[in-house]
Amino acid sequence: ITPYRSSFEGVSVSVVPQYLESDSDPSEPRYCHAYSIMIKNDRDDAVKLLRRHWLVESNGVLVTEVTGDGVVGEQPVLK
Repeated sequence: ITPYRSSFEGVSVSVVPQYLESDSDPSEPRYCHAYSIMIKNDRDDAVKLLRRHWLVESNGVLVTEVTGDGVVGEQPVLK
């Protein structure tokens, strides 16, 4: 699967979604997905991840919007 990629001011984000067939039930309908996210700092200086904002789409239609401080309760510094 080709990851989704975006970058801004030397920081890039790649997202790889994965369909979880064993947790899904199309007859309900319930479709479960997991995703892996990689954040890379290509700058010369460190950056701190203060907040996140994800738009989750299916076939070009907004399904949900995720916002919050940091990631997984942390605000990591990317060197």
